[in-house]
Amino acid sequence: MKNELSSPLNLVTWKHLAAAATLLLAVTRPVLSAAQENHPVRVGVTELQSAPVGLSATAARDRLVKDLNKQKKSPMEAVPLDHSAGQQLSDEARQKNCEFVIYAVLTEIHTQGQDTAGGPSNMATAQENNVPNFHATIEYKVYRASDLTTVASGSAKAQGIGSQAEIANEALDNVAKKASADIKNAAPALAQK
Repeated sequence: MKNELSSPLNLVTWKHLAAAATLLLAVTRPVLSAAQENHPVRVGVTELQSAPVGLSATAARDRLVKDLNKQKKSPMEAVPLDHSAGQQLSDEARQKNCEFVIYAVLTEIHTQGQDTAGGPSNMATAQENNVPNFHATIEYKVYRASDLTTVASGSAKAQGIGSQAEIANEALDNVAKKASADIKNAAPALAQK
C-alpha cells in the first residue's frame, strides 16, 4: 500500500495548506504584536497628599489622571482611586483592574523670598516684588498594584507667577510626564512576571 501523503493530489493539498498557514502567521503575527503593544496599561491615581491652598486633593488627583491620559508616547489609561493606603487601596486597585498605582505628595510649596516653612527670609525683596513667584515640589511613587511594591519614585518641580494652586498644577503636569516614562519602563517587567 502506498503512502497516502505521497500521492500527487495530497502533496498539492499539503503544499497549499502549508503556504496558507505561513501566510496566516505572517499576517496575524504583526497584528497580534501591535494589539499587545497598544494594550493600555491601567494606572490608579490616589488623591494628592498635602494639597495646597486653593486646590483640593480630589481636584489634584483628577488633574493628574487627565494629564496621564494625555501622554501620547505611553498608552495608558489612568483612573481615580478613592483610597490612598493599605488593604483598601490594594482592593480598589484590583477591583478597577489597575496594573500600577501612583501616590503623590506635595512636599514643598513656597514663595520666593520665603523659606520653605513660609517665613520671610528677606523682607526688602518680598516688598519690592509685588507678584509672588511660587515654587512647588511633588514627590511620587509608582507601585505595582498586585502587591504594592515600589517600582519607581521621583519628584517634579515647577515655579512661576500665579497662585499656589496653579504652580502645583504645573508640577502635577511634570509628574505625569515622569511617571508615564517610569510606567512605560516598568510595564515590560510586569508582563514577564
